[in-house]
Amino acid sequence: MKKIMIAFVILIVVLILAVVGVVWYVKPTQELTLDFKPFVIQDKIKEVVQSRKMEVRLTEQEINDLLKQQLQNYKQLPHDLRLTGANFDLQGQQLVMDANVIWKDQIPTTLTLTFDVNWQNGSIVIQHTGTKLKQWDISKSWLSLQPITIPIADHLPQVIAVKDVIFEEDEIVFKLKLAL
Repeated sequence: MKKIMIAFVILIVVLILAVVGVVWYVKPTQELTLDFKPFVIQDKIKEVVQSRKMEVRLTEQEINDLLKQQLQNYKQLPHDLRLTGANFDLQGQQLVMDANVIWKDQIPTTLTLTFDVNWQNGSIVIQHTGTKLKQWDISKSWLSLQPITIPIADHLPQVIAVKDVIFEEDEIVFKLKLAL
């Protein structure tokens, strides 16, 4: 009986150490927030007028701010995940988001989400394609996000239209034309 009790205590200690080890391993490595500078498309239109170039460039920081504005609707995720911070890295037509989340208001971790970025019907459409927790892939059936749509054309003056969109490594370029 004494050997069974010792084995049981050792098992409990090993399980506690394993849980603590997993929690320590998945904890966030960087402090991320959802703070953003409000993005106003009219400021970009003023740049077009001043530069006399019919193009608008969204830098990675502007894209970060624009997406963080959109994430205000995504703070509560499926499976008791709560979004606490994010940072985006544009890589052409792919977007990588490092997201700090808290699971069940207990365990903080960082997820890496990937998205495809496309231009459709006057909007930037960002489609979730995958999620990782450290090096482990998370099934899309467990965590799948609805597409994020950013209606750019709706905010342009009526006399300006988007002729073409170019996804560069760390910025998006909108080629504009007069819509007369």
